[in-house]
Amino acid sequence: MANFQSPANATDLDSCLYNVLRQTLPALQGVVDSQGNQVSNITQAVGITYQRCVTTCGSGPQPFDWHGFSKLFTAWFLPCLALISQLPYGANDTLDNFEAMVLTVGSPMLAAYSLALSVTSNRSIVKRFRRSNHPNSQMATQIVASLQHVSFGLPREEHILPSLIALQQNDLWWRRLDDGLNSVGSRWTLAAIMSMVYVALAYVLTWVDRIESQLQGPNNCQWQSAATLWISLLPIVICYLQLSPKSDLKRINRALEYANQCFYVATETNQVERRVGSRTIVLESDSCRDTVREDELCTTPICFYARVFPWLQAARKIADAFDAASQSASNNTTPPSSRSETIRYCTLHHDHAGTDPSDLFDIFAVSVIAALFLQWGITGPAIAVEYFTPTKGLDCLSGSLLLYGSAATVVWMLCVLSSVLARSYTTSLHGLSRKVAGWLATITRLLAKTLAAVNAFYIVLLSLLQFSNVYDSCYCRYSFPGFGNNKAYIKLEYSEDDNRLVNLYWIGGMIMVSLVSLLFIIAMNLLKRRPEPRVGSLEQAYEEYVMVNLR
Repeated sequence: MANFQSPANATDLDSCLYNVLRQTLPALQGVVDSQGNQVSNITQAVGITYQRCVTTCGSGPQPFDWHGFSKLFTAWFLPCLALISQLPYGANDTLDNFEAMVLTVGSPMLAAYSLALSVTSNRSIVKRFRRSNHPNSQMATQIVASLQHVSFGLPREEHILPSLIALQQNDLWWRRLDDGLNSVGSRWTLAAIMSMVYVALAYVLTWVDRIESQLQGPNNCQWQSAATLWISLLPIVICYLQLSPKSDLKRINRALEYANQCFYVATETNQVERRVGSRTIVLESDSCRDTVREDELCTTPICFYARVFPWLQAARKIADAFDAASQSASNNTTPPSSRSETIRYCTLHHDHAGTDPSDLFDIFAVSVIAALFLQWGITGPAIAVEYFTPTKGLDCLSGSLLLYGSAATVVWMLCVLSSVLARSYTTSLHGLSRKVAGWLATITRLLAKTLAAVNAFYIVLLSLLQFSNVYDSCYCRYSFPGFGNNKAYIKLEYSEDDNRLVNLYWIGGMIMVSLVSLLFIIAMNLLKRRPEPRVGSLEQAYEEYVMVNLR
């Protein structure tokens, strides 16, 4: 990485600043000490005031340096573009994938929130399925987890789900669908691994270069602060690759159609009928798109924040049906032969059914904390190291980083509000309140996406402007936004203590960002819970199931 040039090789603004300091030392006009105070002793002079800079050097930035721009662009921005290419897209619509990219870059907090929701809600459902010892419950758990990133529900016919669970003829249906969904989803690839290694190495090496360098000028190596924000995408990409989300609706539909070829249903004549082509699981697609439920129907993983309510509802219905079947078997209930008996066999008593509010609170509380931790655990150190680097204070860059992080948080808040309003819209009866909820859900969603697009463009522009010397002006170098016109100054000479102190800030910032990323990945892996694998064949599992429940 290129360091700040020394006075002998400096260009325009840099040369002017040092010349002003040298020329005004005899008169002490516009010369300040390390605290920004006017000096009365020439030995205390280490900087100049903002007014003196503007008067003598002008208010414009340094000229564009193509060599420096290309060097920084290659070292910092290209790895970030490679990381963006590894984000989980998965939708069959190009616009949906583009929106997913914009939302992720514009609000890493929203991406982290949806990721944490996927992990914590799946953990809750796995625990719920473990109440059942039904042989197919393990495959059902995997199937439900695989359907997190599509909008799915159960058919209105109340005998469909009980038939799938209670009839042993449908074992092949569960096996086919489980196998079909396991072949869908993103996987670890050499390209993905190399992209993440590329980003990590670029991040570490440039920070090492910054720490090894000396404070040779007022704008030395500022670009690491803004570039650090892109590191928040790294743990998101890694965790999503570990989860391998299934979001290709066409392939999921094909897997479901293949499984439905061997679907059997109970009838009132005590006979089992094969229903080829019947709907066992309802998948909603763009063809039935509702403008209020747009993000719920979108299959990109970042939109899980809008799908979590209906997914939990459908998943719990399936888990409760398996639980009811296990309880019926343990109570020595006669295996069902008719449709009505099958329904009763898989109906959970009201004492055991329903949603535990504390469970929902845990899911959302953990997800919010994880998202805040990643967003501000990375944005915060980036702001802090820039704030404490001389000249200390809120300048153009640290203020820009604060604005980006705040906007990303607002995007998350608007999206969560939109999902709550959309849920109210879908569960409310027809009336004015339902219409108002629908309008508000649409408006907040559009506001969130607009702000995310602006914020994504802003962080890209911020990086490019840094590389283009636009921030090399009197206004930005003097921490003018933080100090104001009368107190703004810049420090041009640095002691060994200054260098040691600033290096501590930057080392601490690098360690903090790395720890936050690592802890987020560890937390997601600790929260991730998979169903216990079935030991032995399905036939052996059925024999054990019957023996246990007949004791």
